[in-house]
Amino acid sequence: MKRKDLRLETEKENEEIYDHIRTLFLRGKPIKLKVHESGFPSVTVDCYNIHITTDWSSVEAWWLEKIQQ
Repeated sequence: MKRKDLRLETEKENEEIYDHIRTLFLRGKPIKLKVHESGFPSVTVDCYNIHITTDWSSVEAWWLEKIQQ
């Protein structure tokens, strides 16, 4: 499976994909989150047809923003 690497994308693009994953999750699609093997603080995320590699800090920042809304 080919993963999209979000570590080099803009914050706006990351947020759009994270929001899409959240929507899929709320519709009952499972999410698999795994620490990336590179040693860099990255994670792989699989949800339905979305397969990404991203940095943990952007996921954390996005989630903190969502729960504060």
